[in-house]
Amino acid sequence: MPSESKNNINLLKMKLTNQQIATIEETLVLNGLIYDDIKLEVTDHIASEIEVAMNNNSISFDEAFKQAFENWKEQLRPSSSFWLGRKNIAPKIVIEKWELIHRKQNPTTIQFAFFITIIIGILKVFSTENIPENISLITRWFCLALWVFIATIRIIMWKSKHKTLYSFIFKKRSRVPLNFLVLITLGLFPNRMLEINSILEITVVFVVILIILFSFSCLTLAYKHFQFERKLFISKL
Repeated sequence: MPSESKNNINLLKMKLTNQQIATIEETLVLNGLIYDDIKLEVTDHIASEIEVAMNNNSISFDEAFKQAFENWKEQLRPSSSFWLGRKNIAPKIVIEKWELIHRKQNPTTIQFAFFITIIIGILKVFSTENIPENISLITRWFCLALWVFIATIRIIMWKSKHKTLYSFIFKKRSRVPLNFLVLITLGLFPNRMLEINSILEITVVFVVILIILFSFSCLTLAYKHFQFERKLFISKL
């Protein structure tokens, strides 16, 4: 009995080796899971499942490995989305997280832009004080600073060793605001922040605000990418 109890204790303490964890990561990459943040998350889940299976069922790593990946087969299945473009094929778990980010950010950004446009319109109609006439110039300089900031982050990410889903989406989404911010800065895009006297002018104000807010939503993705890199750096200390 004592020896049997000792064996059970040793079995419960069984942990995967670095080589076994590397095997899990390599297999995930072969299944298209190339983003470090999601790969790390899934690796942790699969490693835990393998450890539990080896401990509870007294099976080898290879057997537990096959069972775990069979359980994750559906989540790793190549998938795409109508909203994200049929050319963007990735494991189902990646597409679902990608769609979740879009569903959270896009409606919120549009709603805020609409709300701010209404506020500006109300202030323009009912305000008795003169609004600074150089607000359009201030907007152009602000857009220039925003463009430089986003462009700098893109360069930093390009040099980064880590590829996350956040960095990938940031790079794709930031292309649109970068183009529009240049047009606003150069004055090539109409920017009548004070002349809200027609539907066209209201639409222009709405678009300018939308581009600025969209830029900030992109920056939140960059922040999450750098936050992930920071966690990795701290974990290695």
